[in-house]
Amino acid sequence: MILFNVLLLLLGFALILIGAEGFIRGGSGLAKFFHIPEFVIGATVVAFGTSLPELVTSTYAAFKGIPAISLSNIVGSNVFNITLVLGLSAMVRPLLTRRDVFRRDAPTFLFAVVLLFLLGLDGSITSFDGFLFLALFVSFLYWLLREREEADREFLEMAPSSKFKVFLYIIFGIVSLWLGSKMAVDNAVVIARELGVSEWIIGATVVAAGTSLPEFATSFVAFLRGRGALAVGNVIGSNVINILLVVGVASVITPLPVNQDVLRFDFPFLFFISLILIFMINDQELSRESGFSLFVAYIAYVFMLIKLHRG
Repeated sequence: MILFNVLLLLLGFALILIGAEGFIRGGSGLAKFFHIPEFVIGATVVAFGTSLPELVTSTYAAFKGIPAISLSNIVGSNVFNITLVLGLSAMVRPLLTRRDVFRRDAPTFLFAVVLLFLLGLDGSITSFDGFLFLALFVSFLYWLLREREEADREFLEMAPSSKFKVFLYIIFGIVSLWLGSKMAVDNAVVIARELGVSEWIIGATVVAAGTSLPEFATSFVAFLRGRGALAVGNVIGSNVINILLVVGVASVITPLPVNQDVLRFDFPFLFFISLILIFMINDQELSRESGFSLFVAYIAYVFMLIKLHRG
């Protein structure tokens, strides 16, 4: 029985990945048809394209009344992106970083993490908190537009050439994203109950890993092509969007409860691993040693997660 749920969970992740790419292609094509400048497309459609899996999954979980998966997915995804996506990449080859990532994106990410922790101290991320996060997301997006972020040429070149194809890509992307998120969340809950573990553990590990696959894929491709700076920037930018946009939308739908274990461990761990990453990229390079340290940190995170959040 549980094997069937695992297969459905994996199928859900596959649909989420396919849907995210379809939506990005369709959205980029639609923007081009309206003659929107490429840097605007890069700062909007493409910039948060890799965060679509987290967005639809956490939103669906919120609608279903499973806030533990909504929030744990975001925390776990951000930890996964830092420790495994960047850690494993740096272990193979040191990653160079751009100065603007250290000056702009990294402090913004750290601020978002601190704000998430502070707003959760009362035991819940409320709808009011959600609107605050969304307002900050709009400000962050405006900031990106002012910086005239360069669009990723590969995404723009994948944009369909006809309006009919644009429409098909967008519809296909939305349907695949929603169906995939439904399959992922519903089966993750069943697996958690069958294994006797908490929904938080499943959300912060299995679901988070699945929704982080786009970040892993885009960063790995950038790494293979010698564009390590792009990989680091993509991960940090995606983490900012995960908190400001995804937590914002999910908490507006339903308040997200924050228990004492989350306050004592998960939020502080995310803060310290983010702070450590910023120190690591201060010299504009993420070394192999730093990558290995991040990898070990993820192993420790999962171990403590299981110890603290038993079902």
